[in-house]
Amino acid sequence: METALIKQLESSEMSSVVPPENATPVGMVPMTATEASSYIDALAGNLENSKAKLLELERRRGWKALGYSSWRDCAVAELGQSQAYLYRLLASARVEENLAQSLGATIVENFVETPIPVSQLSELAQLAPDKQAAGLVLAEQIAYREGKMRTALHVKRAVKQIKSFADTAVKPEIELAEEEVTPYLAHRAVNSAVKAERIVDAVVGCLGVGFVVCNHLEEQLLGKVFICPSTQINQWSKALLVAYQSGQVIEAVALLPLDSQCFKIFAPYALCPLPDSRVVVYLGTNLPKFIACFAEFGSTWRRL
Repeated sequence: METALIKQLESSEMSSVVPPENATPVGMVPMTATEASSYIDALAGNLENSKAKLLELERRRGWKALGYSSWRDCAVAELGQSQAYLYRLLASARVEENLAQSLGATIVENFVETPIPVSQLSELAQLAPDKQAAGLVLAEQIAYREGKMRTALHVKRAVKQIKSFADTAVKPEIELAEEEVTPYLAHRAVNSAVKAERIVDAVVGCLGVGFVVCNHLEEQLLGKVFICPSTQINQWSKALLVAYQSGQVIEAVALLPLDSQCFKIFAPYALCPLPDSRVVVYLGTNLPKFIACFAEFGSTWRRL
């Protein structure tokens, strides 16, 4: 069965996917007829492995150079496949490109195979670009918990979970003492698959005594800290990273939404995705202890 996205693409005029006829994306040179023909030849019989060329044929108006009125007409006529399948490949190529930008040129340690199957990419296409990396990581986590290799079904489940997940947290009005971490997290964990008490136990086990719960961006981050922001996530993330790299923070655990920004900001550090569209980030020198404390939630990832 085609995904909801592909059904929509097949029945529409694709105005949201195909830019105006004469509008080539900024910085891209329109294809010549000779170049477009060479792309068609490369695509023939090897569509799934050459889908990036399919995307470039669309972006650089190779179809127009070959005398067609639209990318759809060109692709269907030249490649001999159904419109639905070709748009599925096009959507998959966009996701693959976005994942490369979100996760970086390298892959996450023990994480994804290359290339990612079209069946999985087309499921991820149902998410907004900034959630696609999160969807892939969450799918891997679901598969890991089942002791299986990741499949399109795992990705579909992850996509559904991310779509339905709602963060009901509100920014606390008062500064929390260390013993108040549990009730604070309990509030943040409404509709969450991970119980607050389990997270608290893991945080305390990792950081030990003497860590500070930081709740306001205005306060200085020092020593050992734990943050669980509900708003201004990027500002919190960048502030924590600067404080750690400057030596003000010696060890930190952060509970954050799982999205591509998290990967970009904390790329060199350890991340433990939770099954509720959040991720625990660790900054410090005792990585084995962090892995042990958060092992119940799944595996810890680090970019190569």
